[in-house]
Amino acid sequence: MAQAKYYNFGIFLITAISGSIFTMALSMLISKINLVKVKNIIKYIGQHTLTIFVTHQFFLIIMSDIFSKINIKIPNYILVMITTIVALLGGLAIDKIIKLDIWRKEKVNT
Repeated sequence: MAQAKYYNFGIFLITAISGSIFTMALSMLISKINLVKVKNIIKYIGQHTLTIFVTHQFFLIIMSDIFSKINIKIPNYILVMITTIVALLGGLAIDKIIKLDIWRKEKVNT
């Protein structure tokens, strides 16, 4: 999909619509539950998605290099989960570093 090669447009269309419906159903389910911590975590991640989006490829490349050098038999779904968590936490860490305001030489009083 990232290369814009859709070999079977019918299957692509069905999976795209199914994914959208699943995402909407999951969102409605989450909005109805009363777990404040879950909602706050999702809200926090949602407020920082741009940084996560911009930095995730960097962390994917790093994790790919690490896992290719380690010759441990780990199932692919575990590797995907570990890489996703590292990319998410790395993106949030970079967002925190950017917002520390240590880069500005002159402090502006507001």
